[in-house]
Amino acid sequence: DSVAAEEIASLVRGLSLEQMDWSAACVFSEVVGDSLNVLGHIGPALFQYGHAMRMAEDRSESSRVPRLLRKMAFLERCRGRYARALGYVVEAQARLSQVHKPKELIEVLREIALVEQAMGDLSKAVAHLNEAVDLATDASDGAALSRALLALGSLETQCGHRERGLQYNLEGLRVAQRSGNLTEVARAHIVVGTGLAELERLEESLAYYDQGLEIAQLLGNLRLTAYATLNRAGALVDLGRYEDAGSVLREAQGYFGILEERDTLGLLKVYEGNRERGLGRWTRAQRAWEEGL
Repeated sequence: DSVAAEEIASLVRGLSLEQMDWSAACVFSEVVGDSLNVLGHIGPALFQYGHAMRMAEDRSESSRVPRLLRKMAFLERCRGRYARALGYVVEAQARLSQVHKPKELIEVLREIALVEQAMGDLSKAVAHLNEAVDLATDASDGAALSRALLALGSLETQCGHRERGLQYNLEGLRVAQRSGNLTEVARAHIVVGTGLAELERLEESLAYYDQGLEIAQLLGNLRLTAYATLNRAGALVDLGRYEDAGSVLREAQGYFGILEERDTLGLLKVYEGNRERGLGRWTRAQRAWEEGL
């Protein structure tokens, strides 16, 4: 979480998993999946997680499976396949009832909440996130607590409680900075920026996006880089800085094309239409909006 993803990927690619002890091979297969995920290669990452899960199940190492299911759920959620994501993460929760892994339960509860949020079941999502925050606090797990607080802050903002949401986000950033986990620090800056944008504090939000983007690029984390760029583009358009927004929008579209997130590509088309309208190019604006829809 604090080393460039490409460095990890290049190291692991040089290993021969077939010649390893199966337990080590299972671990490294998951690490390969993690690095592919961070670099934006979704299909190959899912394949690696599935491969690691099959190895674990073949050797009756069921304790590894919930984490792999949760990671697969995350990727399916990002693709907009919510029913499949929910299936994976509910299975992960069921398997955790058979093994004692309190830290993994925190992550599974958060992922369940994020799927529920995406599907519009906000009351259930709030309950699961509050449970995750309580467990992370008890476990003194800074990175997990930061992730849960940021998710809760975003959910509160979506529910219309923008000031409360921002406070959760700022607390998530403070926890991430104390933990020293650079991935979580980058994520927290981006989420705080989003909370500020919801309050129309756009200049402040840009400063947070820039900090998050700088760290995400240092780590080679394509997903966080993509979201920081997306949010920067939206803020620039809302500020009326249409010329500045053009290259940022194109960059974000390239990232999300790699990540295969069609709903976000649609949102970017809306931003593009808003930019064209601001520049007085109404025909191009209408075309972009239609593509977004």
